Amino acid sequence: MTSGRFILEKELLSSGVMKIEIFGAGMAGCYLACLLERSEHNYKIYEKYKNSKCPSPCAFGWANYSKVKKLCNLIDVDSDSYVLMRPKEAIVNGIDFKIRDVVIFDKPRFINDMRKSLDVVYEVPNNYSGDLIVDATGHSRALLRGVDIKYLVTKQYRVKVTTLDSDCIYIYAKPYGYAWAFPLSKDEWHIGAGGFTQEQVNFLIGQLNKTYEIKFNDIECACKSPIIWDYTVSYFKQIYGINIVGIGEAGGFVSAFGEGNTLALETAKCLHEAIEYGADDIDLIIDIYSDLVWKETSWVITQYDFVETLNESWFKALFKVRDVIKVANMRNLDASVWKGLKLMWRLRK
Repeated sequence: MTSGRFILEKELLSSGVMKIEIFGAGMAGCYLACLLERSEHNYKIYEKYKNSKCPSPCAFGWANYSKVKKLCNLIDVDSDSYVLMRPKEAIVNGIDFKIRDVVIFDKPRFINDMRKSLDVVYEVPNNYSGDLIVDATGHSRALLRGVDIKYLVTKQYRVKVTTLDSDCIYIYAKPYGYAWAFPLSKDEWHIGAGGFTQEQVNFLIGQLNKTYEIKFNDIECACKSPIIWDYTVSYFKQIYGINIVGIGEAGGFVSAFGEGNTLALETAKCLHEAIEYGADDIDLIIDIYSDLVWKETSWVITQYDFVETLNESWFKALFKVRDVIKVANMRNLDASVWKGLKLMWRLRK
């Protein structure tokens, strides 16, 4: 990521002649395509799978939801129609935090509905013919490979649980990762964990179930999916004159606490703005995108720095609690530094 340098002072210059190819019809790719469709740009979007891998109504979270609503309005989509639950608090290692502006939404249906509004090509070409190639392939980074990237291992379930409060999100955290349980309905829950090793993930889920006395028998759905945990990866590269730019998780835009769905929309919007203002000048588009995406995502550095420091030295991480609480409050949490310090005490290895 680079620091912000470019200020949008110029009039709309894009001629729409430039050809754009999007690889990946997930959340980020589809949202970018919807924006390009409305601004009448020349684009194609490719996808390997005809349906989202996750079966509806499996769901995930949108943080900073007030902004998500505005982003969805740009493509004439009512985001409220995809909202399943609106939790009011998060209990982390037994400590209660009030949360705001967070919803649980039906991610597979949201993606599949966007696909229906687009002319998605389900046969991925072996070569590129666009002037600007967009990697929206998520953690696989199919077009931006070649970098040694850190990944988190995850394990996730959809289960029935009747003993939890559906107004809450339950979390058990350690310095290396955390396990979660969030409601899909009154008695249907998404339970999972992310860590650097499978052993850590299994331990976290076990401790989550033990701490909150979660019991379930039948697993309705189970999956494993790695998550990029590295904000230093490059979101742009040029190969033999081919310009490739990443959005969403493919660009490395995932927070240290796993937040990526809102970032997928935000970064796609940044690229669309850059295309609108950059005319057909690829270098200018990338320069504008770099500045816009830095402005939107620079807060993730505070999170990554905190978690990395916490894994190196619990004591040194104490001095970063204020900064990470400030970021959390900015997006979705009502928390004091005091509660942050109490949680730190419980996070000791």
